[in-house]
Amino acid sequence: PLFNKATLKLENGRTFTITAENNPARNFYIQSTSMNGENYPHNYIRFDDIQRGGEFVFHLDGNPDKNWGSQPENRPYSLSLEK
Repeated sequence: PLFNKATLKLENGRTFTITAENNPARNFYIQSTSMNGENYPHNYIRFDDIQRGGEFVFHLDGNPDKNWGSQPENRPYSLSLEK
């Protein structure tokens, strides 16, 4: 992300905060993500998760983790091989 922290004020009165930890210019690889303190292995965010509010955190590093988000169940449907 190009920011360290952003907070969305949702129409339902809740807030959804996106935080990038360890975010200097050279750390642009995602190591993991978490939603409300729990591991979030998907490489997409569901609309319903945003609407519930809370905090989404990118954990970044200068080296790629080629395993993060690579499992078929962690890819968005648009990148699936289903027809």
